Amino acid sequence: MLLSESAAVQRKTVEVEKKAVQAARANNYKIPKPPGSYNSQNSNKSAFENNFVDNKGPTQLQIQDDADFQALEEQERTIRELEENIVGVNEIYKKLGALVYEQGLVVDSIESSVEQTSVFVAEGTDQLRKASQYQNKLRKRKVIIVLIIAVVLAILIGIICWKTN
Repeated sequence: MLLSESAAVQRKTVEVEKKAVQAARANNYKIPKPPGSYNSQNSNKSAFENNFVDNKGPTQLQIQDDADFQALEEQERTIRELEENIVGVNEIYKKLGALVYEQGLVVDSIESSVEQTSVFVAEGTDQLRKASQYQNKLRKRKVIIVLIIAVVLAILIGIICWKTN
């Protein structure tokens, strides 16, 4: 969502800059008249007079127009660079989004493994507790069986000793 909103804002910015350049070109840049052409003001002067006598006026206009044109070209070049940078940033955002998504899958997998491990540890603890209980019961049974055998042997030995006496 953030990527598309950012890209939309960047595109609008570029479009506004392009329109500004086009408007500036349309309003400010005037093509100078070639030397020897007649102006309506100087229509009674000869071509020589138009080209050399009033040389300061058209030359200054031409210099100003050239400067304006160069400024517009510079602005257009800057806009193109801005567009390229925006495309580059969008590519970086896309790659970053893909990496975040992939890492999210890895993190989810790790989280799942940790949860499974927790369950396995709890089950193992229960099994160890049961095994300990079984071992204690078995030990008690062994002691009881040994006592029973000892009592039986004592009784047998006592009976044998009593009969032999």
